[in-house]
Amino acid sequence: MRLLEWCRHWLDGQRGQLFPWAPVLYAAGIAFYFSLTREPGPGVWIGIGLALSALVIIAWICAVERRLVVVALTLLMAGFSVAGWRAHSVAEVVLGYRYYGPVEGRIVAIDRSASDAVRLTLDRVRLKDVPPARTPARVRISLHGMQGYLVPEPGLT
Repeated sequence: MRLLEWCRHWLDGQRGQLFPWAPVLYAAGIAFYFSLTREPGPGVWIGIGLALSALVIIAWICAVERRLVVVALTLLMAGFSVAGWRAHSVAEVVLGYRYYGPVEGRIVAIDRSASDAVRLTLDRVRLKDVPPARTPARVRISLHGMQGYLVPEPGLT
């Protein structure tokens, strides 16, 4: 009971100054999404969507004291949902295995890997025996050993 009284006292002291807490709660939802070790399944996303809808309706009809808690939960879940949506919207095809075989593409960047080997970044990638739908948009290849037959330059295909 003391915890509830303390929360009410704290909220009364924050009255009129709660708006700056909105981005904090939203960011906490985002942080929670990125702290997960596994991607949530479709059932979780459906549940969050239904819960968000219910929370918005509850916030509309409940008393002011409870509305703050409902809005806080809504902001947390909204941050979580937007982080998940953004992660899925920018996701690219990734090879889940080591590929051994010929690689074709256009050199777009040249740098050095951690082992000090020349590293090429290619786009317009073609991999033998890999369908285009499963081929990444870009790949990085490290060249180890002597590479006297090729002088890599950006734009070279």
